[in-house]
Amino acid sequence: MPTSDVEMLFDSFKTFKVTKSHLVSCGLCGHAAPHAMRIRLLACSCPTCEAVVPSAPCAWRGKTLACQHLNLMRVEEIGVHVSPAPSTIHPRLTAPMKEVAREWAAQGLKPSRIRSGFLRRFNLDEQSLPALSVVQKFVHNYATNHLRNNDLIGTVRAKIQEAAFTGTESESDPFTFVWENDASGRPIVGNGSDDTPFVVGVTTKRLLQRLDRDPMPFVFHVDATY
Repeated sequence: MPTSDVEMLFDSFKTFKVTKSHLVSCGLCGHAAPHAMRIRLLACSCPTCEAVVPSAPCAWRGKTLACQHLNLMRVEEIGVHVSPAPSTIHPRLTAPMKEVAREWAAQGLKPSRIRSGFLRRFNLDEQSLPALSVVQKFVHNYATNHLRNNDLIGTVRAKIQEAAFTGTESESDPFTFVWENDASGRPIVGNGSDDTPFVVGVTTKRLLQRLDRDPMPFVFHVDATY
């Protein structure tokens, strides 16, 4: 079915999350030229289902297959929800909103400006406006995958990994640290989205040595940039 119809279908679904997304050779359409389709695996994330059986995941699963060449998508479902109660409906990005967001993102507008623009463009109020995090995630994914706005992330990631803590630094040499390292010991640097936040610390051994004392007589001050 056309992707516009799929958007309407998703509006009738209970809350779900994407557990896996990858590209494969397209087998959805009959177009002769080789191209890809995106497969997304879905799982229930509805709080009403979780409340019924908190110790086990809901049995509902979904799958979408989206042709990357034509405006076609197939939606598959298996299993049933453990609770028939509908999810709490939060404002979502509609197809017209997504189209406008793509246009404005291509012009360089930030997600907060795009979200504010929805108020006037679609005559909305604050209650019917999608959350900023929803707009941020959509704009980030579109900019990264279609506008190629991903070079800066790669450059920053390389700089952070290059300056990662090794133990051989002098007392005044700055080094970076993160929550988690990969199998080779390099810092795992997020891209700033909700799923992979960008959280990186920078300090020196000398600064850390100043903290090696009774915390009661001094104030611990941290500078943070958002």
